[in-house]
Amino acid sequence: MEKVDKEKINFAFKYASEKHSHQFRKGTTIPYIVHIYEVFQYLREEGADENTLIAGILHDVVEDTGTSIEEIEKLFGKDIAKLVGYETEDKSLPYLQRKTLHMGILKNAAESAKLVNCADKLSNLRSIYLDQKYYGQDSWKKFNGSRDEIKKYYSMALDALSSLKDRRIYRRVENYFKLVFNGKLICLIGDKKIENCMQCPKKIEEDGKTAKCSLTNRDISGEDGVSETCPFIEL
Repeated sequence: MEKVDKEKINFAFKYASEKHSHQFRKGTTIPYIVHIYEVFQYLREEGADENTLIAGILHDVVEDTGTSIEEIEKLFGKDIAKLVGYETEDKSLPYLQRKTLHMGILKNAAESAKLVNCADKLSNLRSIYLDQKYYGQDSWKKFNGSRDEIKKYYSMALDALSSLKDRRIYRRVENYFKLVFNGKLICLIGDKKIENCMQCPKKIEEDGKTAKCSLTNRDISGEDGVSETCPFIEL
């Protein structure tokens, strides 16, 4: 992996922090920059290059702060501006219409643009999952679209980003989608189905049997039977 210019990264964060300074995560008092940092971290975990990292930091600046794409190009260059452009929706359109249009464009985008969007989706779906867990179904009220519309949108996103299906970040998005909208994950321990495995004990006593996760199709057996580590710890 190529090294990145730390000063450029710091400048991008300073710029994004200033642009998003009066914004918060939807329905909370959490500064919006927290989401930006999460996206940046997910991209680093995927080994993203410098331009993709910076585009991740800037991905909502044009859409949410009224900043022009021309300003992004002037400060950060044409390539980064193009990536940010792929993350920018037309918010004058109704929710599902603009989401459908955006995913149609993204489906034919370069891998770097899809990586940025995938990191954004992971951050958002994790937030939705945790909001449901701690606040219940009322957490859906803060969104512009209905739960069904949001589910359809994320289904379209998984399709648009499917060229990344062999990457861990895509699998994590897929897993959280199933947790949020299906309400459970299922593990197969021998012939027995274990539902809601995120809440199962860390060790399941099934000596002599193979433990296999039906979602990832991964063998989760340890040397002494079932692994003591939850297979979804990577979520």
